[in-house]
Amino acid sequence: MSRETLGLLLGFVGVCIFAGTLPFTHIAVEHLSPLFITTGRAALAGLLALATLLLLRKCWPSWRQAGTLGLVALCLVAGFPGFTALAMQSVPASHGGVVLGILPLATSAISTLIAGERPSPAFWLAALAGAALVIGFTLHQGGGQLGQGDVFLFGAALSSALGYVLSGKLARAGLPGWEVIS
Repeated sequence: MSRETLGLLLGFVGVCIFAGTLPFTHIAVEHLSPLFITTGRAALAGLLALATLLLLRKCWPSWRQAGTLGLVALCLVAGFPGFTALAMQSVPASHGGVVLGILPLATSAISTLIAGERPSPAFWLAALAGAALVIGFTLHQGGGQLGQGDVFLFGAALSSALGYVLSGKLARAGLPGWEVIS
């Protein structure tokens, strides 16, 4: 199998797994606290990542990289799961999936500010149109107002976007992408 095909296959598997995030979180918050869910996810993922990195004898990051990795972890390991767990207490998973459609625009905006990316005007036009649809849907569902769950979902999107951009910067600086996410 070519690296390109493997990359596409792994990307597809990742999208399928990510698609289950909100429905499974919604089920979990019916029985467990959002804090427990968030810390449990972080602990399990952290232990698996640490075991993998130690088993493969990967080098420790520099102090500067470690600081950025700490912020990435705060965003992607605590922020996104924590905000989505809080949101799933008051909105359906399907609603959350639509609201998280704002994530590409948030990632692009933060990437422009932090990483110096410069998407084309056509991209911004399409992204803003998509964001307007997401915001319109959210306001329509909330009777013209944002609910508490919506605020948490927007927090999840911003947290995730910042984590993605910082992860990308670390990968560009030479830290392998899979090690960054670990």
